[in-house]
Amino acid sequence: MAKVYAQGCVVFAIFVFAACSSGDALASYTDRGGKLHEITRKEAYRLMGQNKDSLLADTGKQKEFIEGQLLQRIKAKEALLEGLDKEESYIKRTNELASGQLLLGQYFEQHYNRSSFRYNLPIYNISMIFLQRDFYNQITEPDPKRFEKMEEARASMTNAAELQAELERLQNSTTSRRIRKTDTEMGDYEVEFLVEAQDIAKELNKPGVDFGRIARERSKHFSATNDGVFGYVLPKQRDLPVPVNKEIKSLSVGGISEPINTESGYYIIKMNNIARVRNSTLKRYFRDPAKVQDALWFAAVWDRIDETIQKESGKAIMINYEGLASDDTNTVLLSIDVPGFKREITLGTLLHDLDYTSPPRRAQQYGIMRSTLRISDYTPEELGLFFEWMVSTPVLYYAAHTSGIAESRGFRRALDEAGASIIAQNMDDKIRETIKWPDAQEVQEYYNNNREKYTRDVQAGVNPDGSPFLVKQPISYEDVKDNIQEELNNKRSTDTFQEWKDNLIIRYQAKIHADRFEKIKPPPAKK
Repeated sequence: MAKVYAQGCVVFAIFVFAACSSGDALASYTDRGGKLHEITRKEAYRLMGQNKDSLLADTGKQKEFIEGQLLQRIKAKEALLEGLDKEESYIKRTNELASGQLLLGQYFEQHYNRSSFRYNLPIYNISMIFLQRDFYNQITEPDPKRFEKMEEARASMTNAAELQAELERLQNSTTSRRIRKTDTEMGDYEVEFLVEAQDIAKELNKPGVDFGRIARERSKHFSATNDGVFGYVLPKQRDLPVPVNKEIKSLSVGGISEPINTESGYYIIKMNNIARVRNSTLKRYFRDPAKVQDALWFAAVWDRIDETIQKESGKAIMINYEGLASDDTNTVLLSIDVPGFKREITLGTLLHDLDYTSPPRRAQQYGIMRSTLRISDYTPEELGLFFEWMVSTPVLYYAAHTSGIAESRGFRRALDEAGASIIAQNMDDKIRETIKWPDAQEVQEYYNNNREKYTRDVQAGVNPDGSPFLVKQPISYEDVKDNIQEELNNKRSTDTFQEWKDNLIIRYQAKIHADRFEKIKPPPAKK
């Protein structure tokens, strides 16, 4: 059942929570029309979710949880009677949930459930050579403590020949430290570093050259001990830099990449094999399948994003890569416009979001290597790396919207529960607006009546036993008035809400049936 408001907004009404047998109810209340509503055991356990076992092991926590659910529903009923479901803020927030985070969460739960998801993904067996970028200079200098050590040697050593040898050693002793290269030094180093990487790439392209030998000799990656063989990787594997992932996807079997620049250094990738992995073949490619479950899920979600873009590009989804070179910040880069769902990304939005992304994150997460003070200085190719990630979220929302999730019973129930939470919060806000907060006169009176509370200990001398002799010194009103105001505000708020809550419980005949709580013993602690 849905309520349709002006501006075409659709907001789902709060469902009546159906009662089963009263003997199965953990809580109940009666609305103003005399209808009995119950929170059944089955429903309560579903709402507990992953916290179910810990809640059932503690009746106190269980009661607190049930009471929270009961009060939320009563407050939601009151809010509906007050007409808060017609307020713009409620309509806006519930519609955002219906086409945003809640929709996506249900989409993942039903289509990408980690415990039951079926995989069918490309995987790539690669070898690599990694040249690590060195940001520091190694400085060797005389040991600054050599003279102090020489004095210690003179004081402790009696053999003249041994002392002389030790003094000579200490006189010539040095220490090493690393200091960061200056911008000028780094610029010169980068030129030489690139030439080094290019020379290795040229050597690898010669006929008969052994990739494994060069990896053993030159690579700084742990795979060097295994002839550079890294093994199988998944699309968008998060422990590999973004530029490396992009290059892997473009290589064919036997292909060797050009040097790939990343924040930490240059990679050269060789494609050994390309296969497809399914649930039944995981152990064939990964020694410990449990360790790659998150990476598999992540890769599957990205595979869905790419598939949706490829299928809907030029239809429901319009992507304007040429707009990345535009000077007009109003240029639309992404547009998704179908009935009930609309998303848009402009060049201005992209530049704004990128500006709020730190340079290290630009490099690590998006593969944008060049750090610049002005975002507008980035090339279209660099902006494209960030744009690829920006596109992913609205495309996923679109995939969720068109999947039919919004019409499913599970989604409507989740939306209804979220709507009840929102409107209950709005009811709290409305009550808060009615509170008459203490004024300056009340604060002054409270201070005058409780002066003994506002003192500090000040040392006025010393006791015979040597301990400090302390006296009480009053704290001025000006020094404590803000603290008193906050204290009185909190008390007024607590008292108001407690009185309102007590009235609601009486008015709705709300009851918690603690005698029906189930208590389970917590599992024994693992040794």
